[in-house]
Amino acid sequence: MTDAQKKPYNKLHEADVKRFEKEKRDLDTQGFFINKEGQDSRTLRVKVKKGKAAAAAPTGDDEPAAFVPPTKAVVQPKRPMSAYLLFHISNMKELRENDPDMKITECCKNSAAAWGVMSEAKKVKWNTLRGKDILRQQKELKQLETKGYFINSEGVKSTDCVGKKHRYPPGTKFPPRARSDYHYYVTENISKICEK
Repeated sequence: MTDAQKKPYNKLHEADVKRFEKEKRDLDTQGFFINKEGQDSRTLRVKVKKGKAAAAAPTGDDEPAAFVPPTKAVVQPKRPMSAYLLFHISNMKELRENDPDMKITECCKNSAAAWGVMSEAKKVKWNTLRGKDILRQQKELKQLETKGYFINSEGVKSTDCVGKKHRYPPGTKFPPRARSDYHYYVTENISKICEK
């Protein structure tokens, strides 16, 4: 195909990309979008798997749900690591220094075997480190409750960290993805393609 023959399909694709971006932007800012047929996304039926989400899915007869704007996710303190995990991280560094070509799966097997035969007296060191990690988490949680933020172990303020991505409520109708220029070409010429 020449560029001149591709041009109308490229235009259709570019128009569809603009449509998708507008509908997505409307969904993010308003909580709904109006599709190209003029339908409100809050009143469209959504295919939802059976379960908890099915009850929250809107039907065509429902009133549009009130929009709750996405809030910035609050970064929570990291959970404390287990004594084994603390040992494993330290042991893995040693194993990789001694043998850089050792596979990670082998390192994990060696760490698990070493932990299994380790006496309780040697595990005290790792249990103590776990206790310190628990205290760190409790301190950060207390700071979060009192100040609204915490300073993590690296000295970074929690409000400067990236939170979890906003999740849309179950049953949210999303705009259909933009179709490619190839898709437009195929749908227009399907009969010719099938004949060949």
